[in-house]
Amino acid sequence: MTNKLLYYSSSKTQNRLELYKDPGEIPYYLSKIYGFDAIIDDFYDPLYPDEKFRSVSLCQPNKPIFFNRIIKIFYVWLNAKKIDFLYLLQITPDSMAKMLAYRLGGGNGKIYLKLDLGLYEKKGKDLLIWDNMGFFLKIAHRLFKPLPDLYTVETKRAYARLAHSYYSDLIDKEKLYLMPNGFDPKILDELSIIPQLVSNKEKILLTVGRIGVHQKNTELLLDILAHLDINDWKMYIVGPIEDNFREKIDSFYSQNPELLKSVIFTGLISDTEKYLLYNRARVFILTSRHESYGFVLAEAAYMRNYLISTNVGISEELLAFVPGFISDEHEYGPFVGELQRIIDLPEDELNNLVPNISKVELTWEWIIKNNIGINKLIKG
Repeated sequence: MTNKLLYYSSSKTQNRLELYKDPGEIPYYLSKIYGFDAIIDDFYDPLYPDEKFRSVSLCQPNKPIFFNRIIKIFYVWLNAKKIDFLYLLQITPDSMAKMLAYRLGGGNGKIYLKLDLGLYEKKGKDLLIWDNMGFFLKIAHRLFKPLPDLYTVETKRAYARLAHSYYSDLIDKEKLYLMPNGFDPKILDELSIIPQLVSNKEKILLTVGRIGVHQKNTELLLDILAHLDINDWKMYIVGPIEDNFREKIDSFYSQNPELLKSVIFTGLISDTEKYLLYNRARVFILTSRHESYGFVLAEAAYMRNYLISTNVGISEELLAFVPGFISDEHEYGPFVGELQRIIDLPEDELNNLVPNISKVELTWEWIIKNNIGINKLIKG
């Protein structure tokens, strides 16, 4: 496969953080494992002007503009015969246009579409179900579905959802496979972070996300903390804070002044600071109402955090690799009970809460090397 061209075309401009998720990690590891020359297009981050992400070339526009999307579709058409492997993300009009451009431009290589299944709902109806689609959506899906040679989906619940949707026949055609997201330990090397033994971790509870948005349900987290006897533990709430949520934070502190020094809102922090907190924390909490995957859970699991989460995304599946507690309820009671149990553990039991082994099965490299669909597509 040496000198074959892998081209990842994004549907929106990227930033540096996206390179450490599926937009950057999959091109990199396909390049590393299978010898592709890999290009990521439409990457734009003025704070990260490099032309490379490891061995992957970054195609950077001068600035993010609306016409960039049209330009990139035209580029795929113009260079279709040079592209051996076209990698795209999500079911979007942008992805469909690029696949059509690739085939119409004479591209005879493989198309890989990695699904990141959001809600795709309208008035509570799943828009991947044929009877729930409108006329134009039916036409779009009918044109779109045959184009990829491989689909992968990230969680068992998403796979089951597709099995009962318009895309169910992809299973019999052996075009749909399960492939979770991973964690990349190279990030820690690049940030000069050495993973801590569990016994060296601190009494820290952690959450990471967009604080105050409806999806993340930070209100539930505040309810949990208000009913918890946190003792000598600290809670770090990491991520950008919605302006309209700041009033709720002020109200939380006014009603719980004893938590002023124990519950810490960091705001947006650097990658290094974030991974250092994963490294110090013992427990990771996610209270989201919904997640297509929940990448922070994979990060926390690899960094040997005990997981406490609502039953969303990959949460339940990660319990095969790291201990944790998953609740179907979106009320504070079950979470308070489990957290209080952990907080009250004696030191020796606390140090045995999570194994010291970082699971290789959670890494991008292992996942891509061992995925049946990827191997079949590339080697077959």
